Amino acid sequence: MDKSYTFMHKSLAKGKGCLNCHDPHFSNRLGFLLKKDAPALCLECHNTDKPFFKKKHMNYAVADSNCISCHNPHGSDMKGILYAAAHKPVSEKKCAECHAGPQSKTPLKVKKQGNELCRQCHKDMMDKTFSKNRVHWPLVDNVGCLNCHGPHATKQKKLLKGPVANVCGTCHSDTIELQKLSIDNPKNDKLCEPVKSGNCVICHSPHASDNILLMSKPSSLELCGECHKWQTHSTHPIGEKAIDKRNKNLTVDCLSCHKSCGTGNNPGMMHFASTYEMCIQCHLDRRR
Repeated sequence: MDKSYTFMHKSLAKGKGCLNCHDPHFSNRLGFLLKKDAPALCLECHNTDKPFFKKKHMNYAVADSNCISCHNPHGSDMKGILYAAAHKPVSEKKCAECHAGPQSKTPLKVKKQGNELCRQCHKDMMDKTFSKNRVHWPLVDNVGCLNCHGPHATKQKKLLKGPVANVCGTCHSDTIELQKLSIDNPKNDKLCEPVKSGNCVICHSPHASDNILLMSKPSSLELCGECHKWQTHSTHPIGEKAIDKRNKNLTVDCLSCHKSCGTGNNPGMMHFASTYEMCIQCHLDRRR
């Protein structure tokens, strides 16, 4: 466990240490060998009725809340052992910006639903997003931004609920599975950096884009060209004047031969298992 935190959870330094919260042999809770789920586990030590506790939580009744939606159970460099990425209203104890007040009939109820709540502070970003031709669908349902972001605090930057590939994989599991297969294949020694790092947002705009597939550039030639000098890659015709023989409505670009998010067992991120199989898709006279 990382011991570099400025603020450590007190339970780690007393009694049974890790075993205060974890069972070393068996648990059916979330895969973390926890003795109980939060908040029941937390309430064994933290008394929510104490004035000090209530003051720290702005007098909100949080006994039934999920403590680890805000706090890192082991430690943090943030006071109150908040996760490293804390939403500004949380770190500044301004819960009422998003929630009904603690004395209301519905304390903790959010004031608005979906992205309308986030628009209160992120208006410029939201206006820019919805001005694009293509908007990522999670933004327009009743959950909105919270499909991908945590409202309080998270381990990841930008309040993401998890690593980029995990968040994207919630909906795009088939693509992420191909990505994993490509990484695990020892023959794939020429993977694109976004595939190796699992960072989908290097190539795709996570919120909205004017381009197909929410790409951050209008064409694959421009997008791939940021890392790959495709102009010197091959003498094969490529670009606007190179018509794809398989579909005369398309021109030949990087994605004509390569699959950008990984291809499982195929080398070079190609659509087919060998260059021969790839090439004869267009060059029918070379079949043998």
